[in-house]
Amino acid sequence: MMVSQDSILDAVIDALPEGADIPEGLDVDSIRNLLPPTALVVVYLDVPSELAEEKAEAISSAFSDAFGIGLRRMIALSPPLPESDGAERAPLVSIVVYEAPDELADLSEAFIDLLPADRGGLVELMEEAHERGRLTPGVASGSPDCAAMFTGFVNLATLGEYLPLEELDRLNVSRLILPSIDAPLGLTGAVSYWKRGIQSPPGAHTFDMLRLLGVESPVSFSSDADMSNVFMIATNLTLGAGMDKGDYAVTLTTTTPLTEAVQGVAQWMTVTELPPGALVDPSHFRIDLSGVMPLNVAVSKQASPMEASRNGEVQVTVTVRNDDDHQMMEVALDDGDALLGYPTSTSVASGSTGAAWAVIHPGESKSLTYTVKLGSSGVYTLRPAAVRYVHGGKAFSQDSNPAEVRVSRPSALPFVAEAVASTWSSTSRALDGFTGGNGSSILMASTAAWAAALAFMEYRGFRKWLSGG
Repeated sequence: MMVSQDSILDAVIDALPEGADIPEGLDVDSIRNLLPPTALVVVYLDVPSELAEEKAEAISSAFSDAFGIGLRRMIALSPPLPESDGAERAPLVSIVVYEAPDELADLSEAFIDLLPADRGGLVELMEEAHERGRLTPGVASGSPDCAAMFTGFVNLATLGEYLPLEELDRLNVSRLILPSIDAPLGLTGAVSYWKRGIQSPPGAHTFDMLRLLGVESPVSFSSDADMSNVFMIATNLTLGAGMDKGDYAVTLTTTTPLTEAVQGVAQWMTVTELPPGALVDPSHFRIDLSGVMPLNVAVSKQASPMEASRNGEVQVTVTVRNDDDHQMMEVALDDGDALLGYPTSTSVASGSTGAAWAVIHPGESKSLTYTVKLGSSGVYTLRPAAVRYVHGGKAFSQDSNPAEVRVSRPSALPFVAEAVASTWSSTSRALDGFTGGNGSSILMASTAAWAAALAFMEYRGFRKWLSGG
């Protein structure tokens, strides 16, 4: 499977339920920086790792040619799987990962071209959404905040040997999920994430997929597709702490004939069956629900100056801005983890890393400022600040961005100048005895040559530091 993504890790973190903890030792910022914009993941079952690497090269070459990119191998591994309680052994899993520097914005057109446009149907919806910039971040005013596109194939027969679907087959539910084919199943699609994707009129909330995608043309199911589904769900997980447990709304619009067994399983959702080629009413792309939603809040973190001297001080400012129409109540700002992981020589020099406000009104901003003393040269990443607030009797949280400060390495020139000045006189007199009184001239010439060479080396080091090396 080849995946090209733009900030998709932020969407995964935002989708975590309220109160969920990130595993200890997992540095999200490091993962964000290491996650390649484009990656190809090849997984083999019961294939030795050496053979898997060899076979994956052909797949990597094919994807590279198809997208016009240069995939290079990033890692190959065979992670151990825990033994199951049954008699069957766990399969040998071999994973080979390739990466490429190409961005999603540059490859999105190639992903869309892989869709079977000749079949029409929901593919036309995807094409129109792409043309309007609704599948890739930063393209248009209504673009998503995070996105990913993927393409690849999976061998269902092999997968079924290790992930049995007997229960789903017994209920015929698998027919709603996967087509019944023996050949490898090709998959191409997109995932888009909007942080503020719900319209919220007073007392209610509306999720309108067609509005988000910018689609205005009539939408129909394909008459040639084996199956067409529009599945929508809004749960307490989607809305965080604002929804009471058990509140949900689920709709399914499908061309798959529903058996009595399937209808029994699907009684907790609203199901609409349409024939292939039928027009799909816009209401099937819209879902209404009630509940307390998180407010539109922006939390930013800045460090000044962004380039500091060794053992210098940097001013850190965290700003909380309420961009919503409702008040933020019981607001608490905590930036105590900003220097987590750094030695004690890097510390808070003045001010406090925490603040609280009873209320932040709509359109209002509140700021916290403190000073940090940094140590030796390098690049310092100050961890995000955390903000918690209450709205509608529910607690919500939001993090700021991390802040980065670069500390220059000390120069050797001042030390050399001081040392030369202190020893100049004695060294010159010592040389006079061997040079017939020309010690001062010889010392001046040799010192000038030495200083020129040192200055050149310092200049090269400074350029390398500026470039991030």
